[in-house]
Amino acid sequence: MQLCTPDQANVSEQQLSRLDASMQAMVDKGHLNGIQVLLARRDKPFHFASFGWQDKANGVSMADDTIFRIYSMTKPIVSVAAMMLFEEGQLQLADPVGEYLPGFHHLKVYIDENTNANLERPVLIRDLLTHTAGLTYGFDPDHPVDRMYADVQILDLQSSPDDFLARLCRFPLLFQPGTKWRYSVATDVLGMVVAAVRGQSLGASLHSMIFEPLGMKDTRFQVPEADLHRLAVTYQANQYGWLEPMPRSRPDPVDAGVKRESGGGGLVGTMADYLRFAQMLLNEGTFDGTRLLGPRTVRYMTTNHLTQSMTEVFGDEQIGYGAYGFGLGFRVMQNPGRYRYLTGAGEYGWSGAANTHFWIDPNADLIGIFMSQLMPSNLHLAHSFQSQAYAALND
Repeated sequence: MQLCTPDQANVSEQQLSRLDASMQAMVDKGHLNGIQVLLARRDKPFHFASFGWQDKANGVSMADDTIFRIYSMTKPIVSVAAMMLFEEGQLQLADPVGEYLPGFHHLKVYIDENTNANLERPVLIRDLLTHTAGLTYGFDPDHPVDRMYADVQILDLQSSPDDFLARLCRFPLLFQPGTKWRYSVATDVLGMVVAAVRGQSLGASLHSMIFEPLGMKDTRFQVPEADLHRLAVTYQANQYGWLEPMPRSRPDPVDAGVKRESGGGGLVGTMADYLRFAQMLLNEGTFDGTRLLGPRTVRYMTTNHLTQSMTEVFGDEQIGYGAYGFGLGFRVMQNPGRYRYLTGAGEYGWSGAANTHFWIDPNADLIGIFMSQLMPSNLHLAHSFQSQAYAALND
């Protein structure tokens, strides 16, 4: 990867050294076994560094071409694919999802264990992009609908897309579409819409629409056998707080393949690949002469689409409630004063379940990407990297 100098990026070399020392300390203290970070500005990366191990037990250091499970950082990619279809006129944001996935015509809304209500309006494509569809993820044991999702293992990737959709549409929505924000399987459904419109699998669609044009040669749903040695080990903390390899599911979807390619969290890729995707967004839809989206579309996607009541519950104690809004596939910084870390108004991005994180700040002309593999995620570490990155800017 060709880097420009900190001076060319108007960045403090001294602060970058402090940043590196902080990343190394995270590894030395056992918070993470491996970290890779990248910062880019003015269309050029100026800092790329690796710390620790791709596979600690076998002494494999983090490498420039290490492959990471990016989980929910899949969502912005699928959202871009949907908006490319929007620009082509093949779908509209106000289209009912049921026009593409007929099971969505028959949904109800949960009231209580004995009562479901009819929809006041259909679930729209826009609702999928903003996570306001009324869907959920199955992670909240206190909500009956989440328990329904969990009981049928809604996230099982070895069920077919048709089986996933049939199970999903058996259950009521948590709320009327467009009235609340709830992180959910909405982008998995959006991926199914993309596949239906394209008439091919989601993986094939993303390859031809995004990965091939941008040169993202290592981003995919399944790692070829010849590249498995580059796949980073995912870690978890044991009962004593020490990190150990997380048991891999059998079959592992990353090497064995899946029946359902998850638009919400199934991709793997490298730092270099995700940088290309992020640079395309920072350049408002164009990278290296290849245009995927128009500038106004990117600006529309990265504008807050939530009401104030929705943004007040979006976030958590760690980052601060009401700091972010949500656009079409991205969190969007609305109120930096409520955020617990350094950032800038208009910054946008997303994170992944294994402690991956990226942001783009058009006003600072800045991209930051943090890659590690720890579940459950501890994004305080990635947010600390973000703060130190902003502290390095000289302007």
